[in-house]
Amino acid sequence: VRVAYWDSVLNWHYAEQEKGKIVIDPLADQTMTETYENGISTVLCLAYGNWLYSKQGRRKGEKQIWVVPFEWPPPPTETEEHFQAWLRFVRTMVRHFKGRIRYYEIWNEQNGNWNAVYKRPSKTEQAISEYVRLVKESVRVIREEYPEAKIMLGSTGGFDREYITACLKQGVGPLLDVIPWHPFYGTQQDLPQYRSYRSDVRAWRKVCESYGFKGEYMATESGWYAPYPAPDKPFGGGAVSEIVKAKYLARYITMSVGLDLTTFWNTTWHHYTWWDLGLFRNPNSADPVSPTQPQAAYYVLRTMCTLLDSATPATVPVEFSNKQAEFDLDAFRLPGGRTLVGVWIPGRAADDSPRVTTDIAFPGLRFARAVGIDTLNGTEQPLEVSGGRLRGITVKDYPTFVRLEPA
Repeated sequence: VRVAYWDSVLNWHYAEQEKGKIVIDPLADQTMTETYENGISTVLCLAYGNWLYSKQGRRKGEKQIWVVPFEWPPPPTETEEHFQAWLRFVRTMVRHFKGRIRYYEIWNEQNGNWNAVYKRPSKTEQAISEYVRLVKESVRVIREEYPEAKIMLGSTGGFDREYITACLKQGVGPLLDVIPWHPFYGTQQDLPQYRSYRSDVRAWRKVCESYGFKGEYMATESGWYAPYPAPDKPFGGGAVSEIVKAKYLARYITMSVGLDLTTFWNTTWHHYTWWDLGLFRNPNSADPVSPTQPQAAYYVLRTMCTLLDSATPATVPVEFSNKQAEFDLDAFRLPGGRTLVGVWIPGRAADDSPRVTTDIAFPGLRFARAVGIDTLNGTEQPLEVSGGRLRGITVKDYPTFVRLEPA
């Protein structure tokens, strides 16, 4: 899970509301303990500025207004006092959560919000240099407090390779353990930027490695939307149905695990009815009791997590007898010598899925038994195997998985 990347009680502007006094919300603190004790790894985003140390002092906002984004503090680079106060905040958070939280992310979407309060571009040479200094000094403090910590560059809004490269050129690569980004928000899955994502990520890894980075990669935010009723101007790439949202989730998670990316759906629950970013239906908040009902995407994500647990990306030879159809696939190895292959029809999904029938062969791969798994419904069934070939497999516009048991 990932926390404090938006308006959060764990952000600096909430934790320090009186100069020199950093208070960690006790309920959030307890939640982090329970998360750790239940075997869940947490990414804590260290963000944002603090009005207490800004040149102009806090502007008077509306009562109960969100600080981010409506009263966004400036980044801690205006004065040395502001910068040193930021480092004290970083030190306090890392020292307090050491042992419970291992991943620390330095800012969030700095490629778009670094100078948001001043409405200045965030991708100028000066802005990037300011951010890189913040990263380097924050890394130093984190290493002093917690040498085993995993330190992340701030996630970029979008798969912003140009911005990250500019940071790498200033020497942050060897200092970091994780490079993250936010690849998709409502992006229709027939668009070129989605269809080329696999090759783009693989090529991007080589670029990062050329600047001395040797860590892991994370896609820390992505999501698709199914608001009801659909707004006239939907957020991102447009609104889809709940079923299509679930299908897109299954495709995206499969592709991401196939790329060996730690991947986050943003978010579990979201209260904007016109956005519908979460995995639950938005209730009517005027009700005395607001029931929170899972969408289809919730169950599909649960199935995907179970199905891909312990899966590692693999290259598996696959041949389809149907040469007229286009297929998308990712392959994995499972413990015990098992092989897992997910296959689907690419492009835009629909409520009523098109169906393509094909035989599937795995040249050079010996297996004794095959099981088909429907990710939308979570059902399994044995498949007919003849001469090392699966006969008459129905492929839909969301992943059907085939698990091959060794001979």
